[in-house]
Formats: sequence, C-alpha cells, structure tokens
Amino acid sequence: MNFGQGKKPEVEAPPKWQSRRFNECDVIGDLDRDDKGNVIAQADPSGAHADKEGKPTNERGYLVDPTTGDIINNLNGETMFSKADIDERGEIPAPFNIEKHNFNPHEVRGDFNYDRNGRPVVQKDGSGNVDKRKAKVSVRGYRLDEHGHMIDNVGRKTFDRAHMTSDGDLPKLFNYNGRRFDIVDTIGQCDKDALGNIIPSTDQHQNLIDNLGRKINSKGYLIDQFGNVIDKDGREIFEKKHLESDEIPKIFPFTKFNVKNVLGDFEMDPLGNPILDKDRSGNFVDRKGAIVNSKGYLVDKDYNVINKYGKITFPKKLLDNEQDIPKVFRTGLLKSDTASSLSRLMSEIGKNQPSEFDEEEQKIQEELAKNMRKKKRGNSGNTSVDSMMEDTPANYNMQNQRFEGQDQEMEDQSMEDESEYGSEYDEVMGMTGMSGAHGVEMAKKKKKKPKKKKKKKKVKKKPSEWEDPSLREHLLAGAYGGIAKPKIKRAGVRYTTDIDAGLRDIATPGTAFIRDPSKKMMTSFSGFANIQHGESARGGGHGSHGRNYDGRLSNRGGSESRSNIGGKTQSIRGMHRAHNDSASKLMDPEQREQHLKSRQMEEIKRLKAAKLEARKRKLAAKGHLTKDADFEKMFGKDIDEFLEDSEWDIESIDKMS
Repeated sequence: MNFGQGKKPEVEAPPKWQSRRFNECDVIGDLDRDDKGNVIAQADPSGAHADKEGKPTNERGYLVDPTTGDIINNLNGETMFSKADIDERGEIPAPFNIEKHNFNPHEVRGDFNYDRNGRPVVQKDGSGNVDKRKAKVSVRGYRLDEHGHMIDNVGRKTFDRAHMTSDGDLPKLFNYNGRRFDIVDTIGQCDKDALGNIIPSTDQHQNLIDNLGRKINSKGYLIDQFGNVIDKDGREIFEKKHLESDEIPKIFPFTKFNVKNVLGDFEMDPLGNPILDKDRSGNFVDRKGAIVNSKGYLVDKDYNVINKYGKITFPKKLLDNEQDIPKVFRTGLLKSDTASSLSRLMSEIGKNQPSEFDEEEQKIQEELAKNMRKKKRGNSGNTSVDSMMEDTPANYNMQNQRFEGQDQEMEDQSMEDESEYGSEYDEVMGMTGMSGAHGVEMAKKKKKKPKKKKKKKKVKKKPSEWEDPSLREHLLAGAYGGIAKPKIKRAGVRYTTDIDAGLRDIATPGTAFIRDPSKKMMTSFSGFANIQHGESARGGGHGSHGRNYDGRLSNRGGSESRSNIGGKTQSIRGMHRAHNDSASKLMDPEQREQHLKSRQMEEIKRLKAAKLEARKRKLAAKGHLTKDADFEKMFGKDIDEFLEDSEWDIESIDKMS
C-alpha cells in the first residue's frame, strides 16, 4: 500500500521562509520545460500567458489571480504572494526565489530494507522498480508519479523530472561553503508509519537516533553532538545555525542568484574594499544614502542582508565574522538571473560548466594523467648521440609507432576536455546548448586546433663572485697536505684578509681573550716562541735562571727582561710588516709556508744571540770569566759560539746539572 492514503495534501499559504516548506511546483501551472528544467511559458497573440489548462500565468509560468494579479497555488487557489511583492520580471520575492525547491528527503523516498552496506534494496515487479510497499520508485529510491516526476508521501509533485538524472537521482547539492554533497548521505535509516512519517528511536539520554544508533534531528538528518548536520562519514555539511525548523537549505547547481541585487551603490578602492560613508548614527551608507554593512551589502535595522526591494535575503546569523554572505553565493558558483533575455540565454548555456572547486580537482587529475604518460614513455632524455639524430625511444609509443609533438598536444587537449563533473552534469541537464551533428563538428574543430604550449622563460642566474683564500686558509691547507682554493663569496659574510690576524688566530688563539695588551703573548708566525711578560719579571725569584711556561729561554733580571722583550716586540712587528710586503707577492702556498718558517728560524737565532750577549755582559760584570775560559779549553770554542750552534735550551741543561 502507498503512503498517505486518506491524508489530504496541504500547502502553506502564504509561505514562511522560516519553515522551509515552499516549493515552486506548488505555484507553477501545467507547462512544459526544456532540457535544462526551465519553464516554457505560453503566450497567445495578444501577449497573455496561460498554461495548458487555460489558467492565467505570468511570464515566469506562475499561476496568477486574473483579478488581483497575485500569485496563487495550484492546489486550492489560495494567495501565495501579493502582486506588490513580485518584481518587474514576474519573479517571486526573496528568499523564496533562491530556495524554491524545499522538501524533506524522507518524505520523497520509498520504504526500504537495507543491505549490509547501508544501501536500499529496490525491488522489481511487472511495472518497474518498487519499494517494499510496492510504491513506484526510481533506481535511486525516490518516489515517482506516472510522468516520472518526484512526489512526496501524499502524491504532490516536488521535483520535475527535467532536473533529475537519467536513473532518477537528484543532482548533488551545494552547502554554504560551496562543497558538493549527496543528500542521501545526510539522512538516517528509520522505519516509517502508514503515512510515510519516520519513526525514530531514542537512546538513554532521550536523543533521537536512527536504526543504526546514529544521532538525528526531528527531520531525520544525521547530526553531531553540537547539532550540526553531518554526512555518513562524519563530515560537517551545515552548521546548526544554518538550519530552519531542523531543515537544511536546498541549493542546486541550477539555483540562480544575482549578487548585485543585495549590494549597495559604491566604488571600490584598489584593494577591492568598498568606499563607504557614515551617517550621524555611525552606520555605513552608500552613495545613495542606503544603509549597508562593512562589506557593502544592503541591510535592515537588524543587520539582515536585504535585496533592493527590501526583502530579507540572508538573515544576520548566516553572515560570517566579516559580515560577508555565504561563500557559495559570492564565488560565481551560481548563475545570475537577469532581465536581459540574452544574458539569461548565456547564463543557461554556461550552466553546465564545472564550478571552481571541480576545476581544481580536474587540474589535479590532469597533472596525474600527464605524469602517467611521461612514466609510460620512460621519461628518457636526449643523449649526445640522440640529440644529433634528433630521435629518441621516448618518441615512440607502445606499438613502436612514432608520434609527433602535435599529436601529443591533441591528446593532452582531449584529456582536458573530459571531466567527471561535466559528464555527470550532462546526464542531469543535457548538452550545453550544442547537440547533434553540429556539436560533434564543433568538437572536431576544437580538437583540430590544439592550443600551443607556452615555453617558460629561463631565469638568468647572476654570476657568482669568488673570494681568494686567506693566509689562514693557506696555512691550514698546508698543514693537512692540501692546497687552498678560491670559494664563492657569500653575502653578509666578512672574510679575513689581514695576515697578522690570520696568524694570530692559528698561533695564539688565547690572545683574543686578554684585554690588557701588555700581557698578551708575543708570538711568531708559527707559534714557536711564547714569552710571558709576568714570568720574565719574576725570573729572579726562582733560581739562577728564569723559566716560562713552554720551557724556552727567559731573563732573570726584570728591567733587562722588559727591555729585551720590548726590543723583540718591535723587531717582530717590523718583521710582520716586511713579511706582508713579500708574502703578498708569493702565489704558491707551499713556497709561502717555507718562507715563513725560514724567517721564523732566523728570528729565533737572533733572539738567542741577543740573550747570550746579555748574559755574557752580566757574567763579566760579576767576574765569572774563569768558567768561560775552562769551557773554551774543554770544547775548543767559547760558550757563545757553542750555544749559538746548539739547539738545546740552556735552561734545561742547567736544570739537569
């Protein structure tokens, strides 16, 4: 038995947008539709419009009262919209002109058993597809009348067959963010009573649940713990604030909306923001003095967005934090319905074009397809021989047939012309204005003229600046048996070119942390000499000979030590300056290192001779010449010559004796 037997159909008159029960099928006369689902209005020679039954209509196909001009319903003739609410094109007021396909999915679907995958089990009899109550349904489970239109539980038409797919399914809807979804994925599985109403269950907390234990609201939509409508995979489709009487909005691809009807009169700055003024109350106003919000949308006193006729189009709760309307209405996903017949025609021709969200998915699929084709050809490049032959194995397909670049471009173009969205939508809405032989011919012409691929311009790289190696790098390379090489100069990095600084870094790194210049270690180029001022000054208190930290010669006399060290400092500095002039001319790092070592040894010998001379004078003053005479008799040379030719440290010899 069918649903609704004995129940009278009802139509809310006048309709309320908060109930979301208005459906355009209740106010349209008995008229044919084109393959896009648009009503084909009929007019007699005098310009009067009427439907097939002779009932008066306007240019939009809405039934009208011939006396008052009000729009009436086709059930009992009650007034739905007064003539004053109808615009100059004969369209019904907002928001009904946007949400004109309201229905509850449970009321338009049959009563089924479900398989383990959650899909309804559609039965068949002699008349076609039926549910378990033997009511006629489509393959997708929607109730149909004898003409193939979708009907509700009481047999009222709710959706024209021109808007349905070939297998009797509904096209996917948009949510407010522009995401496509299937309405069946948002409803629970519930049993139905004799009238077709759902019979939900309750859990221990008295929450409504379906037969699978999932939470649902009073209209049978799946919800989360916050009351947001979700799909079977738990993804949020509509927020709770988007619902009216627990019903979701029905936004189809053929829904029309013109954003100009809700915008004020203003200019835009270079950044795309509206240039607005303020009235005495601090409200934003456009050039005509109409109150708008910060985004330029016309608003009423409660800041609901209204159209130019003063009708509420978007309640304030639907606006985002920046006072903008839902994304699906401002991104070009929906076509605008204008007064111009030409613009209406172009809008309907372009209706089947994919949305920007589907275009992104299509681009991803195209890139994957191109990569797969490259992998099949092996991604082989030209070798030196191939480049001369101008032929490679990549120029041949699997059948060893050579193909040219133009053929490949045509293949790429044909792949770009195909998309999943376009084929699906063609099933719903038909061809996009070109069908038959003419459409095939246009498609062939399109394939014969492939688009030329633009060559990417190569970015010229700036020449790199090279930095010569410093003396420190030369010495480090020589220590490890290598040769220092030039390196690329990096921006913001300072390179040491001071030879003195480089030598100090290698020989005496501890000098960088001594603040008193008088206490810094005096060093040679290789770090062999290490004479401390303080240790030399204290030489007289530690025996006959003073000793520094690394065991080399030092003077006991404090004043004499200072003079010697001062003279030595001047000599080393002079040697540095002389060496800077000569070292800058040496290009071979090995020769430069050998030169530095030889100069160092000469300096060491000179310092030893100065020390011996000072020691000789000191001994002569004390009268200790007998020891030198005995030494000369024993070794055949005086002590100065012996020590000058010796490599031993005199302090070490004296300490051992």
